[in-house]
Amino acid sequence: MDCTTKGNGDLYGVGVRTGLYLQWAAGFLLRNWNGSWKTISAVRVTNNAICYAIIVTMIIGQAEGSALSLDFLLVYYLTIALFYSESYNLLKKRDAAGNEQGYLLRPDFPLVAQNFLCALISVFGVWFWIQGVYHVELPTCPAKAACLGLFPLMSTPWRRFAAAMSAITGILFVAFFAVHLMDLLPGLNKGPVRRVNQIGIRLARIFQFASARRIDYDPSHSQYTYRIKTSSTQSILRPKLRKAPTSFSGFIKFTHWAIINLLGPLIAIVSVERMLQANHLTTESIATSSGQMIALFTGIASIFVAIADIVRGSWAQQRKDLAEEFLELQAHERSRPLDAKETRTLLRQLLVSEGQRDPAFLEEIIQTSASDIMSTPKPLVENDELESSPDSASKLSNAIRQPQFVTTLLKRHDIEVNCRDPASRQTPLGYVAQKGDLSMLKLLLSHKDIEVDARNKYRQTPFLEAAANGHVEIMEDLSKHGADPNCRDQNGYTPLTWAVLSGHDPVIKILLAMSEVNPNLVDENGQQPLCWASKKGNKTAVRLLLEHRGKAEIEHKDRHGRTSLCWASMAGQMDVVKILAEEGANSFPRDISERTPLIWAAMRGHLNVVKYLCAQASQRDPLQIDARDIDSRTPLSWAVRNNHEQIVKVLLGHGSDIKSRDSEGQIPLFIAAQNCNVKICKLLVGRNRVYVEDDYGG
Repeated sequence: MDCTTKGNGDLYGVGVRTGLYLQWAAGFLLRNWNGSWKTISAVRVTNNAICYAIIVTMIIGQAEGSALSLDFLLVYYLTIALFYSESYNLLKKRDAAGNEQGYLLRPDFPLVAQNFLCALISVFGVWFWIQGVYHVELPTCPAKAACLGLFPLMSTPWRRFAAAMSAITGILFVAFFAVHLMDLLPGLNKGPVRRVNQIGIRLARIFQFASARRIDYDPSHSQYTYRIKTSSTQSILRPKLRKAPTSFSGFIKFTHWAIINLLGPLIAIVSVERMLQANHLTTESIATSSGQMIALFTGIASIFVAIADIVRGSWAQQRKDLAEEFLELQAHERSRPLDAKETRTLLRQLLVSEGQRDPAFLEEIIQTSASDIMSTPKPLVENDELESSPDSASKLSNAIRQPQFVTTLLKRHDIEVNCRDPASRQTPLGYVAQKGDLSMLKLLLSHKDIEVDARNKYRQTPFLEAAANGHVEIMEDLSKHGADPNCRDQNGYTPLTWAVLSGHDPVIKILLAMSEVNPNLVDENGQQPLCWASKKGNKTAVRLLLEHRGKAEIEHKDRHGRTSLCWASMAGQMDVVKILAEEGANSFPRDISERTPLIWAAMRGHLNVVKYLCAQASQRDPLQIDARDIDSRTPLSWAVRNNHEQIVKVLLGHGSDIKSRDSEGQIPLFIAAQNCNVKICKLLVGRNRVYVEDDYGG
């Protein structure tokens, strides 16, 4: 049975996830490296827009009955757990001289909106885990929840835990909402505190326990004022980033900072990715989903804005204080006092420049005396009207398609033989290597300045292009001119890997004949060419690699812990499995999920591979018939779960244990009954060794 389930890409597609991860990274950088409040608020606005859109989409899916039982948990992680530390605006600030002034609570409407959103999701979560989970669509196979580790979604302990956590976070974010809203009220009119409704001020004083500002009453002037205070709350909720710890106390403080800033996002990211993989959830691609594209581009924009803001702030802090420059200017360079207009202009420049960093000492000035003159000066407009005429480099790029002009152009002293296409970053040499034009290649290689290993936007060289397209003569000529036969592209694929992927056996022979070629180089997934040849079922390539004098590593494991024989078994490549086993490969290695090739073959329904591996197990290690994976499932359990009747017969014939229980306590008979598969039930009941009972009272 195929466990693949179609999910909603607008909720947790790769574009949405990547965009939200980048949004978190932008906020993380701005919070911990003294980002400006203006930029933090702008990033939070875009983050709110994405999160609210996700919540609305999820609620619509719930109302229409199209939501999956996994949807809410995934959304919970991508909104609350990922952005927990963004939910209170307790920020470290410096004055104009660069001295730390502690922390300041500065709420704004985007922050209050985020608090409300998190509180709403938490309240909805309490209802969902108690009642709503029974009214949504289940995935194809039993749903797995995750909190770093995996748990059955429908199990009672998990649902109680999830409901309790939703209730706790609900209370927490309701408190944050109240604190920030009450602290925001005194500043609604952007004026002194005394102009604001006294009720708002009193409420703010009630909830000031989480605030880094304190509201004091001055009887002599009959007004309330703000005063920065130091509280234990701020040190708990927003610990300072320390240098590398040199003592135990320093290590404790660093750990505290990591827990506040990184623990929630770490749990969220790991849990989301594990759930998607464990439940075989697939979504539409980014290109076909406008929601994913919007979230992705927004996240990219936010991270660039955050980096630019931090760099600008760091550069500004290295300059002389603007106020100091202002005083020096008046004392030493002015022959007369400033008039009113000049004073206003210089004050505006000072406030705009320093206000971008929002130093604490300027806050009251901006709210009061400067509120009527603050305006952002227009930036200087650069002249973008200069146009360059086509040069000889672009002429050569175009002439590649018109061979009669190439010889003439190559004789010119000003020609750029390594010019690149603006879109693909492809050079003329790469273009002819890809097309297999040998005569044109020889002309280009005759030029003394030719760059043989020039790379395009995908980090592919002309030699790699030739190998991928099966152009043997092109490869030989490039090799004579010093091309690197072990070059790798952006995915870590070598020319040998591309030859295997493309099925060009003559190219494989040529490459393996080169003494410098290494057949054991791995790509970004840790997979060697032998692994790809096994997966593709290319028997010729497998034999060539195993016969090579460098000898491919037959027991090499990729980042999933899978050998070439494991991949061949997963793909049902019976001939390759037999070749590898005869060459001495271990028939029963385990991957990171503790699954053997027999488990994978039984899971995916490859009957001939199962027969062969069962025969191998009977001769060498009979215990492998009932090998268990990370979920304590045997090959028989998986065959029953996926309704592979013939494989069940083979496994039973080799003595597979029909009473084995998986991590959920289920025996194969119970799984077959759940699937309503009468034929497999008869096969299992027909084995008189079974006890028709389980932990569910069956």
